[in-house]
Amino acid sequence: MPLVEQVMAGWQQDTGPNTSSEDVAAAVWRAVTDMSAPAYLPAGADAITWLQTA
Repeated sequence: MPLVEQVMAGWQQDTGPNTSSEDVAAAVWRAVTDMSAPAYLPAGADAITWLQTA
């Protein structure tokens, strides 16, 4: 339980970029309609940040 509380508290304090449902919808639409879209398509600011640091 303490671990779960710690994780939840960390999520609540997170002020970094987030992904919205619109970001996901746009990425899915691009994947379906753009033949030149990459196989891995980040959806949202947090995914783009993660991809750049990974």
